[in-house]
Amino acid sequence: MKAIEETTLSVGWLRALEHLLGVPKGKDVNVVVGFSTITEDPGIRAVLDRFLDTKNVSPIETVASTLFPECWYVPERAAKPRAHLYWCRERAARVHHRISGPNEVETYFDRLVAYPDAKSGTVNQLEEQVLRLQRELRHAGPKSSAYEIGVSEPGDLRIQRPGKDRLMRGFPCLSHISLTLHANAIHLTALYRNQGFLRKAYGNYVGLARLARFFAREVGVGVGEIVCVASHADVELDLAGKRALERLAADCWAAACSAGRLREVDRAA
Repeated sequence: MKAIEETTLSVGWLRALEHLLGVPKGKDVNVVVGFSTITEDPGIRAVLDRFLDTKNVSPIETVASTLFPECWYVPERAAKPRAHLYWCRERAARVHHRISGPNEVETYFDRLVAYPDAKSGTVNQLEEQVLRLQRELRHAGPKSSAYEIGVSEPGDLRIQRPGKDRLMRGFPCLSHISLTLHANAIHLTALYRNQGFLRKAYGNYVGLARLARFFAREVGVGVGEIVCVASHADVELDLAGKRALERLAADCWAAACSAGRLREVDRAA
């Protein structure tokens, strides 16, 4: 196992990128990246976004929004922010269905709020887990680890859908998310069966940070540690050669901001 622990998601991603550049073919197994805050370095993010643009690859925001579209969740403006979040997704899904057809691939957020159940309906898994956390926090000794976004039991939050997701590659690469309530904070662990560290990983981290913050806000606790496990990690030399990625890493370190300019994800420095 290759474990990387940092304060910010930006430096965690950058150190993982450098690790992969140092292994054969830029690929490794069981790469674990943890960050203890939901802050990021705007300098690193800006350099990466510019690089992705030169490769005609989706920006970080697009990737992050497939997991949690922050623009739909506005607790500072909506009287019922969870209801507003779910309403925005339902409205967008109707439009998307009309334009793209019924066979268009879902997003991770679709799986979180409209997971297909056994009765041909859907389950809002985010809402179920918020309510479960709220119930537990009313007790003197709330359970720490009864909140799963995964594949273990009916009623848990799932990403992969048994019997449907048979592709060896492609959606969904995210398999499982586990929430832990400890020391008055929400801690989050995500498992990816495959993770591309150029196209996806940074955006994945931003999306996971948003998701952890959502749960923390809705149940009234803090945000704890976030850990992302890549069973198979790929630096994606097919998109950019090793020299170009080494230059990218150097540019990111050069652009890294001082600690005073770090910011919470989606918040101004």
